[in-house]
Amino acid sequence: MNEEMKENQPLLDLVNEYYAKYNSLFCTLPITAEMIDRIYTKIDKDIKKYIRTKGEKISETEDAIKFSMKAEELRIFQLHCKQLNKVALAKTMVPKSFIVTLISQYDSFVSCLVRCMFIYKSELFNLLDRSISYKNLVSYKSIDDAKNAFVDDEIDQIMRLSHIEQLNWFEKKLNTTVRSNKELLRLALV
Repeated sequence: MNEEMKENQPLLDLVNEYYAKYNSLFCTLPITAEMIDRIYTKIDKDIKKYIRTKGEKISETEDAIKFSMKAEELRIFQLHCKQLNKVALAKTMVPKSFIVTLISQYDSFVSCLVRCMFIYKSELFNLLDRSISYKNLVSYKSIDDAKNAFVDDEIDQIMRLSHIEQLNWFEKKLNTTVRSNKELLRLALV
């Protein structure tokens, strides 16, 4: 392994870890959605069967069927309906939670990536437009503690930016283009 590869290994490890997490979510959402659909369909069929076997049809219109049941059978029917409503809610909530998790993973990745950049590319400290008073500087136990505080502060500021602004920050600090780099985007989407 050459020196540049060794130097960039922590960054490559971080990217690979993020990609594995992203890919696992991307691959499992359709499976999870299909399972929820199957459970919904089964409960719906069970309810219809229960109505046919335990209910007594009173009347039928274009919009609804009225039926009657004994009190105990009605309680069981209501439990089935509660189950169906929970699964119906999951059909809408689970995909949304996957999206929230993807965004959370992205934010975690950006935060770790910025920290990694400052650790392994210490010249980036020269690009920070910050100063520190002597009083604040001596409050740290070491220069490394002061550097870590600067990095923490920079990460906090970056995480407050929109995702587009974050990409702008990376492009500016790395003097490169991320969004127009087709090879980089191809690798990110594979």
